[in-house]
Amino acid sequence: MSQVKSRIRQAVEFLGLLVAAFAIRSFVAEPYEIPTGSMLPTVQIGDRLVISKLAYGARLPFTLTDQVRWGEPHRGDIVVLLNPKPGEPDLAKRVVALPGAQVAVRRGRLIVVPPDHVFLMGDNRDRSLDSRYFGAVPIGKLKGKAFCVLWSRGPDGMRWSRMLRPIKPPPQPDSGLAASP
Repeated sequence: MSQVKSRIRQAVEFLGLLVAAFAIRSFVAEPYEIPTGSMLPTVQIGDRLVISKLAYGARLPFTLTDQVRWGEPHRGDIVVLLNPKPGEPDLAKRVVALPGAQVAVRRGRLIVVPPDHVFLMGDNRDRSLDSRYFGAVPIGKLKGKAFCVLWSRGPDGMRWSRMLRPIKPPPQPDSGLAASP
């Protein structure tokens, strides 16, 4: 009888660990692997980032926007967002303009970032699918803020020097966008 109780206890403990892991990944932090070079040189193909899902707010698992917001993105943050194309992988981009910022003049019209939206671009400007193509992104569609490279694997194997490296925003003078509204 004690062996049965021991196995039941092990099963309950294992189930508890699974629930805890799911909760952490759903609400606190999530890994994200960089699949393309759109964020070079800051973030490299094969970097595995850790994103803080609590940086700006909270969302329920399997929902498409946040339910509670307590923070706002800052210019220079690297964020992971839900891909505007349903079914496509999430994207990592840099926040380059905040709500109210003037971004560009197109056909004689000034584009201003709408309230509760951010304008995102890849650091590798010439090779990035970003807000220039899909527009400003609602803040509620941001999954979280990237805060470190957990580990990195390149074509030649592990890049040990990139492990546990914090992600810092680069200098902003060459962004080509207005810094303030």
